[in-house]
Amino acid sequence: MLLRHLKPCCRPLLPLLLSLSCGLSQALPSDREQPINIEADRAEQVSQEQGLKTDYYGKVVMTQGSMRLTGNHVTIYSQDNTVQKVISRGEPARFQQQTEADKAPVKAAGKRLEYNLSSQTITAIDEASIIQDGSTVHGQRIDYDINTEQVKADSKRGSRVQMILQPSQSDSSKQ
Repeated sequence: MLLRHLKPCCRPLLPLLLSLSCGLSQALPSDREQPINIEADRAEQVSQEQGLKTDYYGKVVMTQGSMRLTGNHVTIYSQDNTVQKVISRGEPARFQQQTEADKAPVKAAGKRLEYNLSSQTITAIDEASIIQDGSTVHGQRIDYDINTEQVKADSKRGSRVQMILQPSQSDSSKQ
């Protein structure tokens, strides 16, 4: 029924979009209960009307459980000791998180990554990519909404979104 409502050019994307959405929304259950650890060459914190803004510079590494985010410059926006949004810039900035104990982590990269905890979205911008279970998506911008489990990839004028879809193990064992 869903296929009837999709444009013909989007139908081949459905398996990839479904596989990507399942993994990112199911991080290891203990991740959110773990402390956030940050390493950087230097940090600056500024009070703002909406809370605190903290900038970290120089080979920044942020971890929380199985989640790992890296970049040259990471900005964390927090309010009432709760992280609201994280922006990482790098060549590239990287994000990865284990979704299941027996699977490889989901990975995202781009020159800019935005992880919005309040809206539960991850956006990779400029030379963006997402890799899960061997399948990849590349584009100028990739948006992932954890709540609705939707992935949207765009490219800039003159380029195209690129995808490599790996067959599932059950498909290859039937041959």
